[in-house]
Amino acid sequence: MMKISTTEKLSFKSCRARWNYSSHNRRNLVSKSPQKHLFLGTGVHKALEMYYKRKDDLVTTFKQWYKEESAQYLNASVEIQEEMQANLELGIGMLEHYAIWAPKNDKFTVIATEFEFEMELQPGIMYVGKLDGLVRDEHDKIWVLEHKTFSRPIEANMLMLDEQTTAYQWIVDAMIENDFFDGQTDTNERCRGVIYNGLKKKLPTMPKLTATGNKLSEAKNIDTTYDYYHDAILAHGFALTDYRDMLNFLENKGNSFFYRDLLRRTKVELELFEKRLDIEVQEMIDPVIYHTPSKDCAFCPFFSPCYAAMSGGDEEAILASNFQQAKSRGTVYGTGASEE
Repeated sequence: MMKISTTEKLSFKSCRARWNYSSHNRRNLVSKSPQKHLFLGTGVHKALEMYYKRKDDLVTTFKQWYKEESAQYLNASVEIQEEMQANLELGIGMLEHYAIWAPKNDKFTVIATEFEFEMELQPGIMYVGKLDGLVRDEHDKIWVLEHKTFSRPIEANMLMLDEQTTAYQWIVDAMIENDFFDGQTDTNERCRGVIYNGLKKKLPTMPKLTATGNKLSEAKNIDTTYDYYHDAILAHGFALTDYRDMLNFLENKGNSFFYRDLLRRTKVELELFEKRLDIEVQEMIDPVIYHTPSKDCAFCPFFSPCYAAMSGGDEEAILASNFQQAKSRGTVYGTGASEE
């Protein structure tokens, strides 16, 4: 049984060599070194899951998750442990900020959170994955809720081409049609799209006092928010009326530390996605493996064995020393899989 996820499909299209190393359908390898670049995002996802599932406190959940997962770093270098501590503090700050922002912006009720799916594409081939959430908006329409953490600004044009969100709308339509959600949806309903819920991996800057010490800086390039600036005024005992222009500027600017967008796909887009999926699956069944060098190679965990393979080195020795079999990411994936 071959099980294909959206993440794996994108990996296959990006670099077949990396896909061959990492796919649970191929060699199913993962680095023996802790994957610290995924640490913060994974913890934030866990906190958001429990918040939307049963309104658990975001920060409490994150701290508990960190306590359990950080054990793997106990013997790590001082540099890595300092980085993990910085991740802890950043995660707490991000979630404290989100706890203030979300109640004002969540115009939906939750139907389900962190649910796995699988659908047969053809005999012996299953399409599998895990979705962050399914919600019903204030107009009684159904949407997928997708959480993301980001560092660089989100490019709206790229989201128009994002295959993961297209796949999610396509698969949820099929799930609704087959009453996957036990009567919480009507089989005649359709998913309207994906609510892209982005959290920036940065905290707002607290405004500083000017050189005189009796006034807050009103520089327009301060990377902060209306709420943070408002609280800073009160914390210093200043009058809000003296900062009306700055507060109006920040209110009009909006909160750049969260990015929420509604991503919709038309019926034609979904039909074309299904056709592309069929072509890609056929290529994955009997693939030709080749390397695709790019600037992304610098960040790839398989750089060393890949270079060895391309230069006549001992690829297998490097893999045996530095990689191990990946653990399963969920019941639908089988022996192991990439994170959705």
